[in-house]
Amino acid sequence: MKKLIVDSGSTKADWLLVDSGKVAGAVSVRGMNPFQRTADEIAAEIRAAVVPEFGGGIAEIWFYGAGVTGAGVATVRQALADVFPRANRIETESDLVGAARALFGDTAGIACILGTGSNSALYDGGALAAQIPPLGFILGDECSGAVLGRTLLADCLKKQMPEKLRTLFIKEYNVELDAVLQNVYRNPQPNRYLASFAPFLTAHLDEAYCTELVRDSFRQFARRNILPLPDAQKYPLGFVGSIAWHLGSIIRREAVNMGFGAPVIIRTPGMALAEYHR
Repeated sequence: MKKLIVDSGSTKADWLLVDSGKVAGAVSVRGMNPFQRTADEIAAEIRAAVVPEFGGGIAEIWFYGAGVTGAGVATVRQALADVFPRANRIETESDLVGAARALFGDTAGIACILGTGSNSALYDGGALAAQIPPLGFILGDECSGAVLGRTLLADCLKKQMPEKLRTLFIKEYNVELDAVLQNVYRNPQPNRYLASFAPFLTAHLDEAYCTELVRDSFRQFARRNILPLPDAQKYPLGFVGSIAWHLGSIIRREAVNMGFGAPVIIRTPGMALAEYHR
């Protein structure tokens, strides 16, 4: 029996084909957040980039995605049903449910996402039991790629970044004020634009400025998104996402310093979800 396991963020969607219990194929396409794309747009992307890789005969689809809540659930289900009308099971869940299942399986824990955006929830082993709203990169998304990138960019333009790093940052990203303002305030998906600057931190973690920025942002994330969860420090802690993966050394250290156990960190949940759904 063929199954599709999908992990979709705002930037990228990873599709895995599971056939007879084994991963038989994988493809990555643009993110399929239903708050950013319509059902027709998502369906067109699947037909163009996914179907040629995996073909037909899909019996089950498990789609975990950013924005798959509220009205977004119906948008994604419609797109999947249009492309795979013969699938006898289509399940859609939020990316946070996917992170929780990948990290903890059927046991309880606190699942966090640190990627382009950020999110967290208490997982009881079957469902999300409590959650703090992430609120996006304007009101929340602490320690996400978008917020870290926003801080870097603002510090550069306001000359709060050490001059040596500022010179490197401007050269690497060709920073110009007019272009920055255009991309942040007028162009679509400013969160993805801001997150594109976050890799600078990974490349310069030996610099005190970068280490302190990550440390302070993670501690803010923990104070605002983890500690308010019920009995937060009694549960194991886990993270998925590119930011968590690349900045894992600081995240582990600061989590322990704040009274948590050493967290589990995985880059992407796809393979763990394939195992979960075997």
